[in-house]
Amino acid sequence: MVNWDLGTKNATLIVGSIDIPNTQHRGACLYVGVAGNIGIELESGNTVTFRNVAAGSFLPVLAKRVTSAIAVTGDVLALY
Repeated sequence: MVNWDLGTKNATLIVGSIDIPNTQHRGACLYVGVAGNIGIELESGNTVTFRNVAAGSFLPVLAKRVTSAIAVTGDVLALY
């Protein structure tokens, strides 16, 4: 979903979830470059939200999907 404000020329993009490529059999660790909250689906199928993740943090979990990201948009890397 995209909200576009013509007056300020700002846009908001809302993504439902992001599947991490090549994680059908094994999840990936995540590097979060900008502080914020991030929700992920684990290799087990469970979901968890990490709150107040510091900039430059590594999440040593096996993630298969990013389900939500607040303030960390664009700065999450999957490490295989």
